[in-house]
Amino acid sequence: MRSDGQERLASATARGLLATNRLLLDSPAGTDPRLKFLLQDLELVLAQIAQLAPEGRSEDLKLITDGLEQDGMMVRLRSAVPAGTAGTYRQGAL
Repeated sequence: MRSDGQERLASATARGLLATNRLLLDSPAGTDPRLKFLLQDLELVLAQIAQLAPEGRSEDLKLITDGLEQDGMMVRLRSAVPAGTAGTYRQGAL
């Protein structure tokens, strides 16, 4: 079970990623239809994570996880990032 501090960190991290995702959607990368669709799906998931409440958390997590699996989100994210570049991205660099 996660502590309250870990839950706040996860929520804050999701909010930060949500802001970065929005910047990507508004950048030239957002003009690629396939990438735009992926970023829009990711935005929904990040918003769900950012708004997780401690009560009913396990049900919400199951819904989020099920959605990720049904949409193939992780596979789509992995295929969108070129091999060998996972460690080269820096915060603020688009």
